[in-house]
Amino acid sequence: MGTGTKINIKLKAHLKGHNGGIYSLAKGDDSHFYTAGADGWIAKWDPSKSEDGELVAQCEEPLYTLLHHENNLYAGSSHGHIFILTPGKDVRKIEAHTRGVFFIKSLNNGFISGGGDGKLMVWNGNMEWQKTLQLSPQSLRTCLINENKITVAGSEGTLFFLKDTLENIQSIKAHKNSIFALCAIGDQLISGGRDAELRFWESDQMQQHVPAHLLHIHGLSSHPSLPIFASASMDKTCKIWTADGELLKVLNAEKFGGHINSVNACLWLNQSTLITVSDDKTCMVYILEKV
Repeated sequence: MGTGTKINIKLKAHLKGHNGGIYSLAKGDDSHFYTAGADGWIAKWDPSKSEDGELVAQCEEPLYTLLHHENNLYAGSSHGHIFILTPGKDVRKIEAHTRGVFFIKSLNNGFISGGGDGKLMVWNGNMEWQKTLQLSPQSLRTCLINENKITVAGSEGTLFFLKDTLENIQSIKAHKNSIFALCAIGDQLISGGRDAELRFWESDQMQQHVPAHLLHIHGLSSHPSLPIFASASMDKTCKIWTADGELLKVLNAEKFGGHINSVNACLWLNQSTLITVSDDKTCMVYILEKV
């Protein structure tokens, strides 16, 4: 895809049910997904069947991040706890970080988590602590695992590059301040954050930077097969871009009936479905027509 590329996308559903801003999205399969947010609720949605969500759990703390892995759900809270939901069992809560948990990822038959304490914590498959790496004096906000490469970023604007063995840590100063989101298309890494810029990286070298939004970039999601990605922003929009940084579409309230408050996360659920969530307490489901 290059200059002049056009895409057609339309709003399919506007999902309501949360009592607070929605902060996180997790894919279940190609048809359903999960949300979590300020109300401490975890909800399951399948817009192909219904616009009504299913309340899966009520946690007593705001939830910043969510992971679905092998039928279990893992939710990180503002208080540094990780809640583990296993079908047929009571919700388990473990103390993880001393401040908020901003990401949980599956890795090597176990998990890693990052938080406001600047620590990368390593857990086994039963969520038992293994070790801790103090990567930063400031918050770790996001993590991307692409093949055997791990990239972690956070509030000091640094990209940390690790192998899946969690060794050979390298770092570069990438943004002036906080990095909130990462995605990849092939070997190309894309970062976004408080400066509202998209920065494109190959082999830890910046290829270009694009003034992308009016306010913070909160989320990035690459398409499963096409060389395009979506960005979610505090400026109330979600935008779709090519891998070259060409803007393809702006999903806003005026033209698309989109969100009326900060867009906090986005997710390509499958080849044709893009999900966004917002401080307006709702989810939007967009359908990408054939390119």
